[in-house]
Amino acid sequence: MEENLASGTRSHMKAILLTMRLAM
Repeated sequence: MEENLASGTRSHMKAILLTMRLAM
């Protein structure tokens, strides 16, 4: 489960970075 959470967090962070880029 820990590995799955880490993978999900990475994907979430990537989505946030993309959103920030679009906002800029």
